[in-house]
Amino acid sequence: MVRKKDTGVIYAMKVMKKRRGLQKRHIDRILAERDVMAFAGNPWIVELHYSFQDQKNLYLVMEFMQGGDLMGILIRHDLLSEEQTQFYIAEIALAIKSVHDMNYCHRDLKPDNVLLDKHGHIKLTDFGLAKGLGGSFSVGAKTKQQPEKKMSHLDKKSAWKKNGRQIFSMVGTPDYMAPEICNRMGGYKQNCDWWSLGVMMYEMLCGYPPFYAGDTGTTIDKVKNWKQNFGFPDDPGGLTNVKISKTSKDIIKKLLVGPDKRMTFTQIQQHKFFEGVDWDNIRNNDAIIIPEIKGELDTGNFDEFTSKGSKNDDPEPDETLEDVIGYTFQRIEPTPEVEPDFFRDSVDEEDTGS
Repeated sequence: MVRKKDTGVIYAMKVMKKRRGLQKRHIDRILAERDVMAFAGNPWIVELHYSFQDQKNLYLVMEFMQGGDLMGILIRHDLLSEEQTQFYIAEIALAIKSVHDMNYCHRDLKPDNVLLDKHGHIKLTDFGLAKGLGGSFSVGAKTKQQPEKKMSHLDKKSAWKKNGRQIFSMVGTPDYMAPEICNRMGGYKQNCDWWSLGVMMYEMLCGYPPFYAGDTGTTIDKVKNWKQNFGFPDDPGGLTNVKISKTSKDIIKKLLVGPDKRMTFTQIQQHKFFEGVDWDNIRNNDAIIIPEIKGELDTGNFDEFTSKGSKNDDPEPDETLEDVIGYTFQRIEPTPEVEPDFFRDSVDEEDTGS
């Protein structure tokens, strides 16, 4: 969290270390993240105000989303109600649609990339893997397949909550990836983001993602073979008190399918689960959970992180690292001091016909 000296405005600043020998795919990802936030111009994407660089780092200065993130909501609540789930899934769907309208797909949708403003409405962030500028998508190094541990509903929910940030912070978290991405299939479509939406909806109602297995390799394998591995905790034989409505199950099943059968945005809007949602005014109405905020510097909706090591452990580079060409950006901000109306009018009259 930073404050701009001349205006006093509070922003969030993301600092990324430069690396020697940046490859084109790395630069593409850096510029993709900057471009989407700088030029989107819609209320569903975190707005970038400045980007700049120095010898050591790249900097993104963004609007401060003081409500925290959706991950925080999921960690603080045992489960979300259907009404709460309806609100968040509807807003995320609108946000995804806005990204698709820009001819991108996000590809890394997960709860900690869904931020909340001070009123409790959502915006998407972290576009470093946006399709079209991000190069090939990597799910990380191959891991040795482990026999899946049999876990009850309560065991899964407890383990998922306990791991919390560690799981969520992975880049390209496999729990939320569509099978066509896990299978490294080329030419996949924007609708891989709708799969991620279905995973998040499942998690809101059940307490953990549908293919959670306790280790990355097994999770990837379960996603790849989703037809054999998908189910709800209250299916016949499941030992749980969680009850999920037929309507909720229906939409989740229509999102967690192969890309050719996956729901479109229009079909999502028209589904019975969203009956009563005012899609055109959802952002103008009160959010389902309004964050408690005590002042402009309140960070109570974020986890407290402790930094390992110190700045002295990371010495300044002994050579100038290459600049990322075209990285610098400055949003045109409103002028703090507005000229009196009578002065502007007189200037307009004098300039008439010039």
